[in-house]
Amino acid sequence: MNAPRLRAKLLASLLAAATAFAAHATTAPPTIEQWQMGTDTVFLLEDHRTPLVHVRLEFPVGNWSAWAHDNHAADAFSIQAYDPERRLLARADRLGVELDVGMATVSAWLQATCLAEDTGALLTLMRDVLANRDFDTSELGRWHKQRDLAWDANRKDPQFTLTQASARLLLAEDDPRRRSWEKPARGTTNEARLLTARDAVVRVPGRVIAVSGSMNRTELDPLLGGLLPTTQPLPDETLTTTTTE
Repeated sequence: MNAPRLRAKLLASLLAAATAFAAHATTAPPTIEQWQMGTDTVFLLEDHRTPLVHVRLEFPVGNWSAWAHDNHAADAFSIQAYDPERRLLARADRLGVELDVGMATVSAWLQATCLAEDTGALLTLMRDVLANRDFDTSELGRWHKQRDLAWDANRKDPQFTLTQASARLLLAEDDPRRRSWEKPARGTTNEARLLTARDAVVRVPGRVIAVSGSMNRTELDPLLGGLLPTTQPLPDETLTTTTTE
């Protein structure tokens, strides 16, 4: 997905939050600030009704990307919060937050909600997740097994079989939208390959930092330094593989 399109989707979600606020409040709705940090875009929706802050980091690489599919990028991105000793998740527990890490069709994300006073600690944790170099490949192996079991169950489901036949009729073999109805590609637990893929995803230009809640720009700006690694484009890769979502 290209960066302007990704920013438009995030802006729409922030505008929806502001509209919801306006519908239930007599004061003016919060405004959305936007500024650039190099090739990255920051959105801030300041809202002090509750002492909470939500942070979402979005990366313009999704599993419709041929590169992401071939390099196991979805697994690599999702497993980065799982070190073998679970130190990162233990830190999240101490903050009372749940890290949401994943990759969908056109983007990957890392997000969580915390108490406003813990925003600095949450951003530090997010930075450390994106820099983690010790993945729990045993956990990833369990994910692969669950994926295989789900596929076996789907093959016995008449509705799935009918939908699969329709997808194969309507979509070309190399169309990424067809992958949901095909046998999952064999995964890898090779940590070096996973690290290479994860590092590539988090460095792609056009990233978005979206923050909403009890936080102003004066408070936020100092916390963003060093949050994301330096950018580097993917080699010979077109991120938008189809115009249809």
